[in-house]
Amino acid sequence: MAKSRSALGLPMGNASLEGIRLKFLAWLTICLFSIPLAFYLSRVFLYGALALLMVSARKFTSDEAKQFALYGSYPSAWLESHARQPIEPMRAVGSDDWRDDKNETLISGLISDNEEAVAAFGESDNCVVVDWRDGAEEIFESLTPFLPQGYLQVEKPGTSKWTIRAGDRPPRNVEFPQNTKQEEFFVALNEVLAPDFELWQYTPVHGDGYSLFVAPTAWWQSFADEHPRVLAKYFLSATRLAAYQRKSYLARLLSKP
Repeated sequence: MAKSRSALGLPMGNASLEGIRLKFLAWLTICLFSIPLAFYLSRVFLYGALALLMVSARKFTSDEAKQFALYGSYPSAWLESHARQPIEPMRAVGSDDWRDDKNETLISGLISDNEEAVAAFGESDNCVVVDWRDGAEEIFESLTPFLPQGYLQVEKPGTSKWTIRAGDRPPRNVEFPQNTKQEEFFVALNEVLAPDFELWQYTPVHGDGYSLFVAPTAWWQSFADEHPRVLAKYFLSATRLAAYQRKSYLARLLSKP
C-alpha cells in the first residue's frame, strides 16, 4: 500500500487532499481490490502446496488438486467413504407412478459421473428451468408439471401476492414483489411444498437462470444418506442458494455456495 501511495504521488503522512482527491480515490480502489486478492492468492498458494503433496502421495488426482487449490473443494473420496448401492428410483415427473426408467437411468448416471447423463439431467424434461427474467407466474407454470395433477392450486388475489394450496393443506400466501430475488422465492416455494416435496438447484447448469430438480422430501433424505458425494457435487439446496446470493459480489467471488 505504501508503494502504491508513493507511485501515485500521495503524501505518506497527514496532508490536505486539495488537488489530489482523484489520486486518493484511485489509491483506495487499488487497496479495496488488492487486499482481498492478496488473501485469496495466499490461500491458493497454501492449498496448492498441500494439493501437490497429496498428488505426490497419490491421494488426489490432478483435477481434484486443481479444485482444492483454487476453490477449496474437497475431493469426492473425502465426502463419500465407500460406494453404496443405488437408492430406490424416484417417481416419474407428473405421473402417479414414482418409478420411471429415464429418471432411474439419469440418477444412476449422476452417481457414476456419466458425462451424457450429467449434461441431460438439467434439461426441461427433468428439471424446472427458470430464466433470470421469469416472475412468479412463469415459475409456477414451469413447476406445476413436475407435481402430481391437481396438487398445486394457485390464485392471485393481488398484484404481487399469490395464494397457494399444496395438496390438502390450508392455503398459504406468498409474495413476490418486483424487486424480490428469485432465490428467495424458491425458499418460499419449498416452505409451501413441505413436507411433501423439495426443489434443489442442479448446479452443473450455468448461465442466466436455474435448473431446479423437484423430488419428494423423503427421496432427498435418502439420497443424502446414500450418496452424499453426488448430492454435494450436483445439487444445492434452495436455502443455501438464497444465502449465497445475499452476499456481496466480492464475497461471492471469494467463496462458494
